[in-house]
Amino acid sequence: MVVDEEGVTKILGAVGLAPSLVNRRLFRAELGWCGRWYAVACASRLHKRKRKRLAMLSKAAKRCRQLLDDESIWDEISSRLPLTEECPRTTTKRLIAAVEAALKKGPNTAQKPLTFGNCSPFECVAGYRLPRLFEKHFHQPATVQRKNDGTPDSVYIRFAEAALGALGIKNGKEAYQRESIARALTGAQARRIRRINLSQGQS
Repeated sequence: MVVDEEGVTKILGAVGLAPSLVNRRLFRAELGWCGRWYAVACASRLHKRKRKRLAMLSKAAKRCRQLLDDESIWDEISSRLPLTEECPRTTTKRLIAAVEAALKKGPNTAQKPLTFGNCSPFECVAGYRLPRLFEKHFHQPATVQRKNDGTPDSVYIRFAEAALGALGIKNGKEAYQRESIARALTGAQARRIRRINLSQGQS
């Protein structure tokens, strides 16, 4: 994903910094990498879900073929099948072969995962990648504050909201709400603390 100069200007405006204080070229390039990572992560997740369904279909088809090979069952149904149609045993065999071929096609899902734990691609971007980018270029921690009515509102929240918009990352057809961004950040921070505690032998 390529972020144009207008998008960068909107992000800087949301943060409230003068454009001259940021290396726009580097910031734009690294923000683009976040967008490309998101696109690849979404494709990887979709591929993994598809393979899981294919594996389920393969198991069901093989079970069906096993039952069709049971002569007591076959005798019950074979006389009721139209003579003009292909034998279900043959059709099922072809189905199994097609599913197995589909499972062998494409990258192996055992490759290094693109997400952190069980996070969605959005949670990884809003909770890990954008905070790192924000802290690197704007030299302040990514935090969540709230207005009197409880609405999330901080420099990071405004940054992430503008960055997600510039990258075209949406929740379906709608922009991600600030509450979703806040949950992604606080969730990532909580997981980071747990990992530190575990590495130090704490419960």
